[in-house]
Amino acid sequence: MTDKTNAQAVRQVGYLVEDIEAACADHELTGVRKWMRSEVEPGGRYRGGPSSGSIKVAIGYSGDLQIELIEAVGPGASVWHEFRDAKRFGVHHVAHWYDDLDEGMAAVGDRAELVQLVTETSPRYAYFQTDSGLLLELMELTPRVREFMEAARR
Repeated sequence: MTDKTNAQAVRQVGYLVEDIEAACADHELTGVRKWMRSEVEPGGRYRGGPSSGSIKVAIGYSGDLQIELIEAVGPGASVWHEFRDAKRFGVHHVAHWYDDLDEGMAAVGDRAELVQLVTETSPRYAYFQTDSGLLLELMELTPRVREFMEAARR
């Protein structure tokens, strides 16, 4: 089979959680001992309209795999709030990282629907959903993002 997407390796598994503190504690079972936490209002576009709402995020590592825990906070219109409101907790997405987000988006092409796009902040990223339900995040790796990831690994 030919790789039509030039897909990168999966670098991250993201989980949508109800309680980020409890999830961080539970993920000690996966070997994650340190978390970098933040709360953000990503903005951007969601299913063709403006995205809104905030999320709490915790980033950690189990070996070379980045684990991202996400808690959608309050009301909002985003891929995280959509899943939370539907009570779809657990694995949320897998992520590929690109030096150029536009290159990654072009590789996906029309094989999946663009559902969330954030380009006003760093890092720039996009979520695509396939007909089978796979949610794929593409994230642009800037020097600042690489520094953050290295700090999260230490």
